[in-house]
Parts: sequence; structure tokens; C-alpha cells
Amino acid sequence: MTPTRVDLTPIDNRQVIELHNNDSSPVLMEVQSFLWTQEDDGQDLLSPTEELLAVPPIFTVPPNDTQTIRLGFRAPPDVSSEQSYRLILTQVPNEAELSDGIAVLLRLSLPVFYTPRDAEARPEWSVSIDSVLDTLEVRMTNNGTANQQIRRIFVMSPDRPDEVLAATEGARYVLAGSTVYWGIPLGRSISADEITIVTETDRGEIQYVLSVDPQ
Repeated sequence: MTPTRVDLTPIDNRQVIELHNNDSSPVLMEVQSFLWTQEDDGQDLLSPTEELLAVPPIFTVPPNDTQTIRLGFRAPPDVSSEQSYRLILTQVPNEAELSDGIAVLLRLSLPVFYTPRDAEARPEWSVSIDSVLDTLEVRMTNNGTANQQIRRIFVMSPDRPDEVLAATEGARYVLAGSTVYWGIPLGRSISADEITIVTETDRGEIQYVLSVDPQ
């Protein structure tokens, strides 16, 4: 599927998505739009929405062929902060797959952002150490008006500044106005007043020296 992320603006509020079927059989797909927010604990919350339209909403992709999906709004949101959505594409099983009892079905989740002019992320980081579990809890609060994608977080050793003590795996988005948490196992007990982390983001690599919050 291309693209793997959609960025819309008040000036460019429509997009075309292409879904290619590499299989030798036709694939029936359904498309649903969801408003994407994050709860207080950082978990993603998806709510069905009719604001964002995907046309056609259901279609069959022939073998080794491509389906074009047109994406746009009923009316572009009038907002000062970024609106986040998820487009979920789900394969609908046919009768043969249902009768087999076991079917591995395709499900794709595409992030869609509607970003007004001058919107930007404003990350604020904090850390604390769980000395019982030897885990570093990292928190990022996005006080801005646009998302930031955190691809990896590297925790640097407090006694060897060039050594990576631990790191996260897998990317996460922090939406505008949200807080996301990472629990990073350290592998050993450490005691420090400050911790250095290096964040690998969609806007480049940034280093922070953070005071350790008391537990």
C-alpha cells in the first residue's frame, strides 16, 4: 500500500491511496475511517467517524492488480490543532475461506493527519527509575499542536556517556496534547540524578539530559 502515511492540510485536503494485491486470488476489502485520540495512559483510542471519507468503501482487488482509494473530507475541519485519524483496511473472507475454518486475513492501519498551518510538536520529556524492577519510565508530553513520531529511544549509561544502556523497539506516535509512556528495562540497577536519552524521531535525532524524578 502506498503511501504508508497520509498528511493532509487545509490547502491539500485530498489524497489518493493505492492498494496492490500480490496474490493469485481476488481480495475483497472494506475501508473504515476512525478518529484517533490517545487516553490519559497513552493508549490509542479509535472512534468511528464520518468526517473522513474513503471511496470506494468496499471493493475487490483482482489478482496482481491495484485498487485506487480516494481520501477526503465531507468538510475540512476548522481547527487550530492537528486532527488525527486512522484508516483501517480489512480483508473480508469469502465462503471458501470461511468453510476452511482457518483464514489469515489482511488488516492494515494507515495514519492520517490533518495539519493546519503553523502547527508543530512541542515535546516535554521526563524520566523516573523503578529501582525494584530496574526499569526506566520515560514520559513524553506533547504540548504542541502537531504529532511527533518517536522511532527509538536510547538510554545512555550514566557512568559511560558513549555507551547505550538500553533502547526501545518499534515506533510510536505522540499526538498533539497527549502523553505517552515507555517502560525500558535497564538490565542492571543504577542510581543517578540525571539520565541522558537520545530520541530518534521523524524530525531527526535529539539528545536530552533529564533530571530523574523521585519515585
